[in-house]
Amino acid sequence: MRSFISIILVGISLCVCGCGGSSQDEILNQIADDFADPAKQKRAIAQLTDLPTESVPLLFEVAKKKNRFVAATMFANLSAENKRAAASIAAKALGDKSVEVRQLAAIVLRMLGTHSGPVASQLIDALGDADSEVRTHSAVALIGSGHDRDATIAALVTLTRDEDVTVRHTALLGLDFLASTETLVPLLAQALADPDPEVARLAAIKLSEKCAEAKSAIPQLLIATSHSDSRVSCISIKALASIGPTDGEILQRLIALTNDPNRAKRFSALEGLGVFGAAAETAVPTLIELLASEDDGILILTIESLSEIGSSANAAIPHLTRLQDHDRNSVRTAAGAALIKIDPNLN
Repeated sequence: MRSFISIILVGISLCVCGCGGSSQDEILNQIADDFADPAKQKRAIAQLTDLPTESVPLLFEVAKKKNRFVAATMFANLSAENKRAAASIAAKALGDKSVEVRQLAAIVLRMLGTHSGPVASQLIDALGDADSEVRTHSAVALIGSGHDRDATIAALVTLTRDEDVTVRHTALLGLDFLASTETLVPLLAQALADPDPEVARLAAIKLSEKCAEAKSAIPQLLIATSHSDSRVSCISIKALASIGPTDGEILQRLIALTNDPNRAKRFSALEGLGVFGAAAETAVPTLIELLASEDDGILILTIESLSEIGSSANAAIPHLTRLQDHDRNSVRTAAGAALIKIDPNLN
């Protein structure tokens, strides 16, 4: 059964001009204000759920005068029928002269999820809007609209070359959600060279999640280990480690990075060598040299890497034995554990 506010709004919408417009506007304004107030939001949501369809256009007009993010969220609480009506209204507003109205429209469509599917063509057109915020929210709306996957992917690929960093970032996230690994990996490899470190970092993170499937991105990841942003380089090292020592160049790069001036890179390289285990046998001489480090963090990671290499690291046994007399308990403990793992007979 419709609520009292619904009945009132239906009656108002049937009034002739002069009688209804102002009152309906006041009621919808009050609903919008209540929705923005946490103490009154529950009541506002109930009213929005029962809102008559003929009031949706005016609700959009009211939303134009409010905080667009809060106002747009109201539309997520409409009935399914009203969400479809709101999608049509917002899609038309994507062509408005006012950038603020276009931004609101894109955010509303984002909130409507799959109900924005029927207006996907307008969303794709909005990806070329002069305003980056409109492009960003339109992209998110398109991703969640349930529109044809191939068409959406094609549109997002274009956005990976957008001039705005947030748009590019959003496009990569959308492609990670929708595209096949075969399509995605080359795009992520390309994004490692993005001028914005946040986009490059996202690309490195996603490649690290692909493990061996990211093998085609090895050349770009090797370059990215020298990125000016250490976060990008460290995640690229992690991605290379996740691919595995199938490429000799990866192993040689990680060995070289154990002596990098950047401590975080040294940490990442040592962790990567540990992941390789026995396959990192050629790193043992370099790791033995690092056992003389005065940096306890580096020292312990070196010991752990040798431990993971196992019996192939037996050349390190004399050095690890000496470290059992180290003044730090954590170093002594790590050295003892490594010795047993390298040669169980030492137990």
